[in-house]
Amino acid sequence: MKEREKPAGWRARLKEFLAALKNAPRAFALLWEADPRSTIGLAAITLVGAVLPVSQAWVTKLIIDGVLHALSLRLTPAEGLKSVLPFVIAEFGLLLAGSINGQLRQLVDKLISHRLGHLINTRIIRKSLGLEARFFEDAEFYDKMQNARRQSEFRVMALVNGGFLLVQNLLTLASFLALLLAFNPWVALILFGAAIPAFVVQCGYSQLNFRLETWRTPETRSMAYMEQLLTLDTTVKEIKLFGLGEPLLARYAKIFGRIFEEDPRSRAAGRSRASCGA
Repeated sequence: MKEREKPAGWRARLKEFLAALKNAPRAFALLWEADPRSTIGLAAITLVGAVLPVSQAWVTKLIIDGVLHALSLRLTPAEGLKSVLPFVIAEFGLLLAGSINGQLRQLVDKLISHRLGHLINTRIIRKSLGLEARFFEDAEFYDKMQNARRQSEFRVMALVNGGFLLVQNLLTLASFLALLLAFNPWVALILFGAAIPAFVVQCGYSQLNFRLETWRTPETRSMAYMEQLLTLDTTVKEIKLFGLGEPLLARYAKIFGRIFEEDPRSRAAGRSRASCGA
């Protein structure tokens, strides 16, 4: 396993972030090539998702104002309910629209993911067909190719979804910021400052997650190889004849235990502690 690098400073992380942004156009180009209609649909879903939260907040304000107005006029419960009923129906409609929009996002994500995965895997296979056998005997190159095969679809979709969600959150933030500034500028400033620590923590652990998954490529390949040995019909006779089942299973469990202890569990616990502290 490769030696772990020391945590990079903020300048190095900024350079990595800017370098990652350069891949965004290529990711969206792949997405458009894989499924143009679903890409347009995902953009529309993003815009709807950006507008819904501020719309719900505004309608909620209208409901509260209506209730307070009814109390000030000392209306009966039936009269008060009648005065705010249109706003209540509108709020229900917005909640329903949000639920539908979320389900549509999941559906479109699955459709795009399948098409995108097929496109990327086809390109990787076509590239591998043109390579000489010596490339497959190079452990470093083979790890890179396996990373590309296993993670390219996920990475592209993560980058695309991250881009769409970033736009959605920016639009939502701008809308709420306008409302809060109209209400009280200090409240807007405090809420914005409170969100910065959590954002920094999530960014740091996202980078750590990527590095750990890259480092663990040899171990995950070994586990996949042992899974095949223990389950394929072409190797079952030799496994049983030489009594290799339990030793290989123990080695499989040992690798998994080491990965789980050193990476996911400690990473999740650290993220939880940092998030709570933030």
